[in-house]
Amino acid sequence: MCHHLRHERDSRCGFGSRLFQKVRTELGLAYAVGGGIGASYDHPGAFKAEVLTKSPSTVDATKAALAESQASIQSPSLRMS
Repeated sequence: MCHHLRHERDSRCGFGSRLFQKVRTELGLAYAVGGGIGASYDHPGAFKAEVLTKSPSTVDATKAALAESQASIQSPSLRMS
């Protein structure tokens, strides 16, 4: 069971892994990719997605991360457990 959304090399759960699979593995646009949600009990948390890439692929990597983030929001399969 996955209790966080940060990508770990062997993890196969959550947003970070999904982002890693798309932006790094499938598209080859980044050296490292991560993402997550910081939630607090009394107010909304912060959402983040990050990509470490080279200058020429910055725009494409950012667009891919944003697109995958949007797809994750729409996906009923993304659940925090």
